[in-house]
Amino acid sequence: MEKIDIGAWDRKELFDFFSSVSDPFYMVTFRQDVTKLCRYAKARGLSF
Repeated sequence: MEKIDIGAWDRKELFDFFSSVSDPFYMVTFRQDVTKLCRYAKARGLSF
């Protein structure tokens, strides 16, 4: 495993922010119509 030098890391600001919050997660949800994808998978015997 490689250790990261936090002081020189280009994502240090994000690391500091998420390290300081009690629930350090970020989520995005959205509705997506997958009807065509389901039909495509079913027609080809693919699991979905």
